[in-house]
Amino acid sequence: MKGLLKSQLVLSLVTVVLLIGAIAISLPGTITHAYAAESTSSPVTKGDVEAILHTVASGGGILFHEHPVPGFEDYPRAAITPLSFHSGTHYCVDDWHVVRIAISQGVDNVFFFTKEQAIADLEATTVTLTLDGVTLPAIRTPIIMLNAADQQRFDLPGPLFAFQTGSILSPAALSVGDHTAGLVATDPVFGAFQDASTFTVDPSGTGVCLQG
Repeated sequence: MKGLLKSQLVLSLVTVVLLIGAIAISLPGTITHAYAAESTSSPVTKGDVEAILHTVASGGGILFHEHPVPGFEDYPRAAITPLSFHSGTHYCVDDWHVVRIAISQGVDNVFFFTKEQAIADLEATTVTLTLDGVTLPAIRTPIIMLNAADQQRFDLPGPLFAFQTGSILSPAALSVGDHTAGLVATDPVFGAFQDASTFTVDPSGTGVCLQG
């Protein structure tokens, strides 16, 4: 029974991630600018990646019960997701980038029976991001809660909460060639989770840098 409930929650979370991303893209002054940068050949700016970072659960990947769940394919030119299923992605040396991961817990009546328990778990969860083995300075966004209508629409048993941790990289911070973005998340209930993705930065005027 617990296994079935956990599977249902993970499937629901994927749908929720899709919804959050769709809403974020439509909000004026938030992620719209980042999306516009992806739609042209203009370089991704610092403002673009800041908008992505502060849109919690903006896609790419999310940890739920310390299990990685694929999100929708969001901002592939700007956002670096440190999960192995994102390995092989190419980026442009001219762009700003953000390495980021969203962490989520909710009232599932299995591990957490109150919102206070779920929030306390997130508050005690630590996240470390690395680039080529070196720890990155990270920004942690506030914990947010989905509204009741969204929770009921996707048949979640209780409130769902999330925060995002990310590190913004200037064009000078990523040299042309291959790199590895790593993640270690330590949760007081589920323990430690570790993963990494490998990616390639293309030179100016080649590869991803030519894509509109």
